[in-house]
Amino acid sequence: MLMNGTSMASPSACGAVALLVSAMKAEGIPVSPYSMRNALQNTAIAIGNSPEDKLSTGEGLIQVDRAYEYLQQSKSIPCVTYKARVTACGKSGPTARGIYLRESSASERATEWTVQIQPKFHEDASYMDQLVPFEECIQLHSSEPLVVQAPEYILLTNNGRTFNIVINPTNLSHGLHYFEVYGTDCRLPWRGSLFRVPITVIKPLTLQDKPPIISFTGMAFSPGYIERKFIKVPKGATWVEETMRTSGFDTARRFFIDVVQICPLKRPIKWENVVTFSSSSLKRFNFPIQGGQTMELAIAQFWSSGVGSNDVTLVDFEMEFHGIEADQEAVMLDGSDAPLRIEAKAPLSSEQLRPIAVLKKANLIRTPYRPSDCSLFPLPEKRDLLPTGKQILALILTYKFKLEETAEVTPRLPLLNNRIYDNKFESQFYMVSDSNKCVTRKTCSHGVAHACRSNSKEGLKLLLMWLQTLVGLSTLVAVE
Repeated sequence: MLMNGTSMASPSACGAVALLVSAMKAEGIPVSPYSMRNALQNTAIAIGNSPEDKLSTGEGLIQVDRAYEYLQQSKSIPCVTYKARVTACGKSGPTARGIYLRESSASERATEWTVQIQPKFHEDASYMDQLVPFEECIQLHSSEPLVVQAPEYILLTNNGRTFNIVINPTNLSHGLHYFEVYGTDCRLPWRGSLFRVPITVIKPLTLQDKPPIISFTGMAFSPGYIERKFIKVPKGATWVEETMRTSGFDTARRFFIDVVQICPLKRPIKWENVVTFSSSSLKRFNFPIQGGQTMELAIAQFWSSGVGSNDVTLVDFEMEFHGIEADQEAVMLDGSDAPLRIEAKAPLSSEQLRPIAVLKKANLIRTPYRPSDCSLFPLPEKRDLLPTGKQILALILTYKFKLEETAEVTPRLPLLNNRIYDNKFESQFYMVSDSNKCVTRKTCSHGVAHACRSNSKEGLKLLLMWLQTLVGLSTLVAVE
C-alpha cells in the first residue's frame, strides 16, 4: 500500500521520539523537548538539495540511531534553547522567526536585518549557578556568503546578543531561493546547529510584452512532481486566462493547479482546481487576480496518478493577463438621484466590455452608525498577557438602531472585514438584540469578521460588538 501525507509522517515521527525517550529513561538521561529537537534535526539526512525540498521536508529523514548517540553525548550539556527573532534594520517591529522576501521590489536591492539571539533556560534554573556563568562562543555560518553576509563570531551570554546580516538578492535567478544563517558552538562543533535563521527569497518573472503573455513549455511531470512558477502580475490586471495542454501519456492523468497571492494584512487571494486528462488534450481556465503583486503558480501531478506507467506527462502552460478597472464596484441607486456614471478602462490591452447591471436588492438600505457606548479595559486572566509583556484588551462597542418593519440585517465593520487570522484584532463577537434584550443573532469569529445576515422584527435594536485587541479603536459600523 502506497500512502503519504501528515497522517503517515506524524505517527512515524512520534514513534521515533517514543523510542528515544524510552531509551533515555532507561539510561537515566534527562531529556527535554529542546534537546530532543536538536538531536533529531542535527542527525537527520537531507532528502534533496533544492529549495523546495528544504521547505517541504525540513532537515530530512529521522535517524533514530544517530539521534540516540547524540543524546548520549550531550547528556552533560545544560538544557538551553536558543530563540532567534528578526526585524528589519532600523525598525522596532514587527519581529519574525525568519526573513521572507516575496515581492519583486524586495529582490531588486540589498537589505539589512537585525537578528536577536536569546538563550532560554529552564524555569527552575538557578540564576547564580546557571545563568550568570553562561557564556558561549558562537561561530556563524551562511549557506551562501555571496547572497547572505553575516559576522563570523558572536559571544553569547544569558542576556542574549544581536547582530546584523545583509541580504543582496540582486544577482539571483528567477524563482525560489532558500538560505540559512546558523550558529555552532566553537568549543563543541559536534553539537551541530544551535539555531537557524531561515531566509526565503522569491524573484518573480516580470512581463514586459503587450499584451502580457507568458508560456512554460515542455514541463515534464511524473507522479508527485510539483512545478512552481512565480510571476509578477502586471499592474492593472484583474483576471488571467490559462491554457493547459498535455501530451505524451497513454493513461489518465490527474493534476492539481493552485494559484496564491499574498496581500498585506488581508486574506490571501486563492484559486485552485483539480483537472483530469484522459488523453492528450487542451483545457482553459480563468480566475480573478490582483495587479502589482507576486503570484505563485503550482502545478502538481497527483501522487498516485500514472503510477506503474513509464510515460512522462508533457505539459505546456500559457497565461494571458487581462484587466478592466471600474471606478465603482457597487452602485447605490436612489429614485431622486440623477443617472450615475461609471468609468472603466483597460490598462493592459484592448478588451471587449459588455456591461450587465443586476439589481440585487430593491430595498437595500446602508446606514452608518457610531457607537452609542464604548468600553475599553484590560482582560484580567494570566493568559491575556503575552510573553512580550503586551496586554490584550477588550473593547465593547454598543450601537442603537431602529427598524420600522421586519428586515434582514447585516452588520459590516469595514476596518475588520476580510482580515487575515494573524492580526491585532484577535477575536470578534457580535450580538443583535431587541429592546427586551431578546437575542436575535450571535456570531463569533476568530481573526476574520464575516458579515452575517439575520432576520429582525421591527423596533429598537441593539448591536453589541466585542473585540479582543492589542490596540484600542472606535469604529463606524454600517448596517444593511
